[in-house]
Amino acid sequence: MPKLRLTIDEMQKLLLDDIRSRPRCAAIAAIVVKRINSEILANNWSIGSTEYGTAESEPVDKAAVNAQARISPHYDLTEELTA
Repeated sequence: MPKLRLTIDEMQKLLLDDIRSRPRCAAIAAIVVKRINSEILANNWSIGSTEYGTAESEPVDKAAVNAQARISPHYDLTEELTA
């Protein structure tokens, strides 16, 4: 089955919602999704950095790794058009 395509903003929201639903992670402030241009990897994005806010870093880091593992088989970033 083909992956669903999301914009970077949509992907960030999906990942943040997933991470915030995990114990001790509700206070995460933000994440940055980075586009990956590689033909060897199974997906075209990765979580590039995390802004913890008042959340503890260890549970947020674990939740982010797990969220990426859960979401990456089902979603990719849309191709951005350049002018």
